[in-house]
Amino acid sequence: MKPSRYNVLLQVSNDLVLAYNTLSGALAHFTRAQYSQVQQLLTQPPESATSESDDYLKFLVEGRFLIENDVDELDILKIRHLLGKFRQDKLGVTVMLTLNCNFRCIYCFEEHKNETLQPFGTF
Repeated sequence: MKPSRYNVLLQVSNDLVLAYNTLSGALAHFTRAQYSQVQQLLTQPPESATSESDDYLKFLVEGRFLIENDVDELDILKIRHLLGKFRQDKLGVTVMLTLNCNFRCIYCFEEHKNETLQPFGTF
């Protein structure tokens, strides 16, 4: 087993540590005492998780903080990207309420007119 490259660990206070896996979306919080055990598992993971494994190890595997050695997380991201790119059950829409944007991004196609878009009609 190995730790996920997408683990983010943040010490919020003296006794609270947050753990977030940006790939799986798993979020956890640990006390300082609990985190020392979790940190040990993340830095020196066992070769595999067994049915007798402790609760912390089971949790880390379920949240994908720890993954099997043969898992390629970059391949997972590539597959997710391609699935999202070609799916036809979702539609992305951008609503612009004004053309008076002042960001002036270099790739922008707008003419930056100083006007507000008017509704089509009244209801």
